[in-house]
Amino acid sequence: MRRKTNKQQKNKRDIFLKIRITEEELEAFQRKYKNSRCKSFSDFVRRCVFDGLILLIDKEKMQGLYSMLNSINNNVNQIKVRVTKNDDAYADDFKEIEKRILEIWRILFFFQKLAPRE
Repeated sequence: MRRKTNKQQKNKRDIFLKIRITEEELEAFQRKYKNSRCKSFSDFVRRCVFDGLILLIDKEKMQGLYSMLNSINNNVNQIKVRVTKNDDAYADDFKEIEKRILEIWRILFFFQKLAPRE
């Protein structure tokens, strides 16, 4: 069986989709299109729609994660104060723990930025 050429595939796309956007949104689309490797703007928009990532983030669960991480952070700080009061032997261990907690915060803030604004 022969594969259809691009022209034959394009001929099947005979429905036009019209959307309303602001000037700023159009500029953002055009800027992203220029940075993409798509052959046409239409191809770029189809790729955004079909391959794009849409995240639905539950704000209550995210707030729960913030609270838990904050509690862990506070506990680690309290342990650090008690342990290092007399001995600084665990300083490197606590630096590693703090580094990992900071990375978790970064991940949470990253997902917060991706969440749609209401």
